[in-house]
Amino acid sequence: MTKTLSLTQDHIVSQSDSNKEFSFNLEAMRGFVALAVALHHVENYEFYLDPNYFPIGVDAIRLPGHLGVLIFFVLSGYVIGLSSKRLSSWQEILLYVKKRLVRLYPIYVLCIAFTLIIAQSSYSFETIVSNLTFGQIFFTPIINEITPIWSLQYEVIYYLLFIPISYYRIPPLVVAIISVVVGVGNYFIEPLLHMPALTSYALGLAFWTSGLALAKGLPRSSSKINCLRLISMVFLMLSIVYFNTITLVTGKAMDVIFGHRIKFEGLYLFKSINEVIDLTYLPYCLLFIASFANIKFKYLNHLTLLLLLLPVLNILVVMRNSQYGVLSVRFLFPFICYIISLILYFLKGKILLENMGKTVVNAGIWLGSISYGIYIIHFPILIIFRQTEYFSGTLISFVVRLCLYMIFVILASVFLEKKVQPIAKRFLMRN
Repeated sequence: MTKTLSLTQDHIVSQSDSNKEFSFNLEAMRGFVALAVALHHVENYEFYLDPNYFPIGVDAIRLPGHLGVLIFFVLSGYVIGLSSKRLSSWQEILLYVKKRLVRLYPIYVLCIAFTLIIAQSSYSFETIVSNLTFGQIFFTPIINEITPIWSLQYEVIYYLLFIPISYYRIPPLVVAIISVVVGVGNYFIEPLLHMPALTSYALGLAFWTSGLALAKGLPRSSSKINCLRLISMVFLMLSIVYFNTITLVTGKAMDVIFGHRIKFEGLYLFKSINEVIDLTYLPYCLLFIASFANIKFKYLNHLTLLLLLLPVLNILVVMRNSQYGVLSVRFLFPFICYIISLILYFLKGKILLENMGKTVVNAGIWLGSISYGIYIIHFPILIIFRQTEYFSGTLISFVVRLCLYMIFVILASVFLEKKVQPIAKRFLMRN
């Protein structure tokens, strides 16, 4: 199989070999999610992009930040399941660890070094070493100017846990179920264990091993992929944070049974960032990965249709609870995304739109090839914009800064992924 990322339509319309170790369509999913996270931080951290101006109404466009990370967990487990054979010897384990480190560490170290240069805060030697060795959260706080690396510390733990899972042939689905039980159960026995962070790590592992189980348990199809349906899933992702009926029902059930939501309060954010309620997004995360990986199984279409139509119930509840029986402005963006998702999913036979869909997916594939760079470098670049007062304070300055932000993020990611990473890989993977 070629190692070069080709953007020809052949990669998009079909998976001619259902046993291929790599899916270009999954790269598109990764690219779209990374871009959503980068833009999420613009609207979530007001006055970072422009220290003197934040447009009214932009905060109503809530892109999936935390959901994006949950999707990354499932996607990571899925890709490891596809690309890693069963580990049966120390040599294979060492090679697996080496490959994971080579993929993560060179860009990781370079971005932390860059962050320390531009950071206005000073950090102790212990904090720097801890962040460089994935010890953040456990031993010291995260370097504030590069907070997205919280998830990489989780990822490294899950990569290491894959070793005994693979070596002892433990079914990933069993691990996922146990992780859910531990994550939820720990909330009730925490006064005895005093390990509240265990819930967050266990729930993250449930997502990661669910992706692993998906890779090991269900084959990919060789049938043609409908690009419009892939884009439909992207728009569903953009809306589901607002209209997840499973979240609504589960939250109400928690309120009735326990009188409150099941979550830990007052902890350092990244020790409790994954909450029990996050499990209500797992079906959608699996749906997104299955769609882009072209996984087929019995009743898939029925399950897809169910998950696609469930948000209607949530929308009706929101409208009923609103003052005039209509959606407020804060729901306008996700509602439009949801309607587009429905239209694209049921649209058939439109060759022009299908070709446009292929173009969009191609763009996602290219973004996916630099997605790790986008994820890790975008926040330090956003910090630079916050520190720069020049040309700020107006709508025009905000728009110009947004364009420059995306340009700088893309250029920096291309440099990291296309220049730095290949050199590091050639040097570090030499025998």
